Amino acid sequence: MTVLVSHSGSNTLAYEVTAGLAAENKSVRFETAFFYRRDGVVARLVRLLPAPLRRAVERELMRRHDPRLDGSLVRLFPWFEVIYVALKRLSLSEPRLQRVLLWRDHAFDRRIARVVARERPGLVIAHDGQALATICAAKRHGAVSVLNRVTGFVSEAMLLYREEAELCPEVADSLSRSEEHTSELQSRLHL
Repeated sequence: MTVLVSHSGSNTLAYEVTAGLAAENKSVRFETAFFYRRDGVVARLVRLLPAPLRRAVERELMRRHDPRLDGSLVRLFPWFEVIYVALKRLSLSEPRLQRVLLWRDHAFDRRIARVVARERPGLVIAHDGQALATICAAKRHGAVSVLNRVTGFVSEAMLLYREEAELCPEVADSLSRSEEHTSELQSRLHL
């Protein structure tokens, strides 16, 4: 049975789930927006940079890497994330950025739903905020589906995300902080 794990951002838990399944010799694939392969094309280009810049770029890219994951298990859909990160770096206003984040999550979710429909994995593990279409597709095609929701209530998650963003600013851009995003997710899930 093939297992498909999906998450568009830099989610340590998604990396751990995928690595754990691979360590148990399960047929697993990780679908994400970006994953830094230390032996990939991006890494070769980064190595051409001057040392101070190279260190800074590598530090940022290593947020999207896990040494336990074989890069061959990872399939990338980078454009949604490239657009989001570029607009964030260009200091798009927070309300607009949150709309882009919501768009990114919906687009990624729909993309993974198409992968599920085409490839028919036996088990699909998707993550909250990017899972509705994916899990619906899994159910339509007879796959077991798991919604990996790290926090139980969206309102509690928002408080936790704010605290995590303050404590660890380097991962803040991977955390949803938008009340609009929360409201949209709640309405989609009929909470």
